[in-house]
Amino acid sequence: MTIRFIAASTLTLALVAAFTLGRLTGPQAVATAQVPPSTGHFMCYMTKVATSVVASAQVKDQFSSQTIKFYRPDMFCAPATKIPESFKPLKPMGKQDHLLCYRTQAPAIKASRKIANQLEQTSFTDLTPSYFCMPTYKAG
Repeated sequence: MTIRFIAASTLTLALVAAFTLGRLTGPQAVATAQVPPSTGHFMCYMTKVATSVVASAQVKDQFSSQTIKFYRPDMFCAPATKIPESFKPLKPMGKQDHLLCYRTQAPAIKASRKIANQLEQTSFTDLTPSYFCMPTYKAG
């Protein structure tokens, strides 16, 4: 093993441990809508939500306009930052006003939080890192 690999592994373990400890011992306040961070990155976790709301809404974007039904949520995304380790970031070609989400894998985190949005107030338990979403430029 190289010293760099050992150092990166140790740092990753320390960050995960600190994050988990913070989640377990931190404040349990209700999360409300926030202005996205300037980075626009999000880490998305598969989770178990306490309730199951059923609602519908007319949703319109650049691809379609349709009535969408909302069912039990199973993913929670939190603002995140990244520090590239194995790649050199490409220079953005234009306005990055979309998100592209990449599958990811990491150990599950034991956590529970109260959350609220326009559909419901609920809570979730257990977070499994599933996707990392980053700002993306859509050509055309």
